[in-house]
Amino acid sequence: MHFKRARAGFTLIELIVVMAIMGILIAATASTFQNSRIKGKDAKRKSDLKQIQSALEAYIGDHGLYPVSTAGVITACGDGTAVCSWGSAFKDENGTVYMAKVPIDSDYPTFSYEYFVSSDRKQYQLFAYLEDSNDPDLHTYTGKNCPDANHVCNYGISSTNTTPTATLP
Repeated sequence: MHFKRARAGFTLIELIVVMAIMGILIAATASTFQNSRIKGKDAKRKSDLKQIQSALEAYIGDHGLYPVSTAGVITACGDGTAVCSWGSAFKDENGTVYMAKVPIDSDYPTFSYEYFVSSDRKQYQLFAYLEDSNDPDLHTYTGKNCPDANHVCNYGISSTNTTPTATLP
C-alpha cells in the first residue's frame, strides 16, 4: 500500500525565496522612485529661477535697475526697500506686482535660492542647490551658499550681461 501525503502549504525555503524576490523588487522600485523625486524637485528649482528671472527683467524694464539684494534675498517690496521674502509677493512701491509669490525651495530651509546684484544694480545672479549629482547643469559656485557652507550652490542663472561664475562688481 502506497500512501500519498497531502501537501499542507509552502515550505520554509519557498517562502524565503518569494520574500527575497519581493525585497529585491521593492528595493529597485524605491530607488527609481527616489531618483525621479529628486529630478522632479530639481526641475522645479530650475523653473523657479526662470520665473524669478522673468520678474527681474520686468522690474528693470520699469525701474532701469535691478532690485537691491539683502542677504541673498530681493529687496524691493512694499515701499521699495522691504525684503521680498521667499514665498511672499514681489511688488514695488507703486503696487506693480512682478510675482504674486516669489518661489521658495520645496526643501527650505535645508536649501534656499540666493539672489545677488552688482553694486550698480545692472547685473544679477540667481542660485539654487540641485540634489541630482548627475545633472549636466551642475557647477560649483565658490562663496555662494544655498543656504549654508554644507550646501554650496551648484546651479545658477544670471542677467544677460554677466554669467553666474563672474564676480559681480
